[in-house]
Amino acid sequence: MIGYKAISNLLQQQGVEVVFAMLGGTNVQWAAHGKAESMFDVVTTRHEDTAVLAASGYSRTTGRVAVATVTRAPGFTNAVSALTTTVHSHVPVVLIVGESPLTTGFTIQSVDQKGLASVLGAGFHHIASPEELAVKFGQAFDAARWNGSPQVISIATGLIEAHVSNTTAPDQVRIAEEPDPENISNVIDQLESAERPLILAGRGAMLSGSKEVLEEFSRLIGARVATTLPANRFFDGHPHDLGICGESSPPAARDEIARSDVVVAVGASMNQYTTLGGLMFDGAKIVQIETDA
Repeated sequence: MIGYKAISNLLQQQGVEVVFAMLGGTNVQWAAHGKAESMFDVVTTRHEDTAVLAASGYSRTTGRVAVATVTRAPGFTNAVSALTTTVHSHVPVVLIVGESPLTTGFTIQSVDQKGLASVLGAGFHHIASPEELAVKFGQAFDAARWNGSPQVISIATGLIEAHVSNTTAPDQVRIAEEPDPENISNVIDQLESAERPLILAGRGAMLSGSKEVLEEFSRLIGARVATTLPANRFFDGHPHDLGICGESSPPAARDEIARSDVVVAVGASMNQYTTLGGLMFDGAKIVQIETDA
């Protein structure tokens, strides 16, 4: 399969339904092919920052990994502000760019994409050969789902017209680290003595698909549930749902949430907005379940 068709195919395999794009010479072929073959929709923007921010908004709304694409060099640097915001907010966006600097040839538009991505805290995956395409696509999407961090895929220009023999991303097998048994024992002790336990879900809980598990957990320990603002409505329909926790809580719900004595926070950073600057859970025991140590 020719390279640009393989890229569209791999995006479809990842369940991508829409791509937010500032189009240029390095991405127009695969984006147009995906659109023409009804593999995904393409929403074009007038600026690279807008493409990334639109993808970020889509991810925040749907709880899914979102895709944006810009061209290389100045296209990538124009997206840096938005990419910085998504990194700080832990929004799983995959940004597909054209390669820079080039592995073959020369252009005055060369930019150290890998260095910039590293400084910003985004993952970086450079695809220099057809053999790497499917594997690195899978790695980038897996990383975005795993830790909610933006990932940059940089695709060599020559790959667009190259023949790609492998067009299926391998299944990513990620073995989670076992929690410390002593920590688990301590948490159980806290929950056994808790009178008003609360399960607090953040965006990480959404991305992990743990709603049913957390609802069953809340039933077993008699806990109420709440969410951070990005995970709003995650527990819709739950009989003990207190809604959003933090600055966006209605006063009555905020007062009730603040009475919790043990809080199990799942995939939530417990930032100043969720905790009212540390005042929301004054005196409560906090348990954080998080992939980012």
